[in-house]
Amino acid sequence: MKKTGQFDILKIISILMVLVLHYFNKSYGGGLNDSITFNGILTHSLESICIIACNLFVLITSWFMVDTKSIKLKKIFNILIILVFYNIVIYGICVLTGYVKLNSDSLKSFINTITNCWFVIIYLILYILIPFINKGLEKFNKKEVFNLLVIMLIFFSIYPTFLTNVTVKDGGYGIINFITLYIAIYYIKKYLNNKSFKTYLLFLIFIFSTIITIVLSYKSMRLWNYNSIFVITASISLFMLFTRFEIKRNKFITYIASFSLATYIIHSNMFIVRDLYCEIFKSDYYSHTNLLPINLLISIIGIFIGCIIIEIIRRFIFKYSIDKFVSKFKIYNKTIELAK
Repeated sequence: MKKTGQFDILKIISILMVLVLHYFNKSYGGGLNDSITFNGILTHSLESICIIACNLFVLITSWFMVDTKSIKLKKIFNILIILVFYNIVIYGICVLTGYVKLNSDSLKSFINTITNCWFVIIYLILYILIPFINKGLEKFNKKEVFNLLVIMLIFFSIYPTFLTNVTVKDGGYGIINFITLYIAIYYIKKYLNNKSFKTYLLFLIFIFSTIITIVLSYKSMRLWNYNSIFVITASISLFMLFTRFEIKRNKFITYIASFSLATYIIHSNMFIVRDLYCEIFKSDYYSHTNLLPINLLISIIGIFIGCIIIEIIRRFIFKYSIDKFVSKFKIYNKTIELAK
């Protein structure tokens, strides 16, 4: 059995981090408290630690794609089908129960939940571009790839972290940051020995980057941007630490990790996300009480388990319906491969 179980564990950690971030998000759970109190310091620190979550997902995919010259349309279709399915079902339930009125405004919001699911959309764009990026990078030597990476980091990470956002205005939510992360992993995996970085050094980089993010984010929220140089260094250093742990894949852990994407899509739906955190788990209330840590833990575990159950049901239904239907189409099973 392949010793890549560490990446399954990292996926689970990453999606739990996303759930924590959304617990604190002002538009979702509203649990972030910036006061100089125990709760304030705790939530601010956890936000700074978990802000690397989405970058970690990109790094995991990048690690396994640096040598690929093709992409499977099946993966793209499967992700899009899940995205559309859950949004249709959630919107339909909201309308049928009277929670949401069926009108032009709610229909616009429904479409927006699909087209504005930023991580899924940008992730798919990166996936489509990877064979082209690889083919381009293969023409460069080690020094040229390194120079490209340095240029990307200077203008699209360091510059917006310390100066202004004139070079990139998306806070790292766009394709530029994803490509930068990809090039970083490409360079590391292609040209550096995995032992080039001492374990203790990677750990120190992660701790240092996280502490800097915690401290400086009190002064500027741009330190919480996904393209902040400290968020990027924390992401890469933690990811590289996990590459040191050669763990045999465990079927149960791998199975649980496979629910990460569905969990992201289900819980972040705009029609239910705020009520999920605020009404069911009372995140905004408990953020001002001594029970915050307990409520936070119950919330993220409860949401994760709930989404897993929902996704298990979907997979069972699709196994005998949608999966069989779409598999009949040639385009679904097609692989796009670049010419040599």
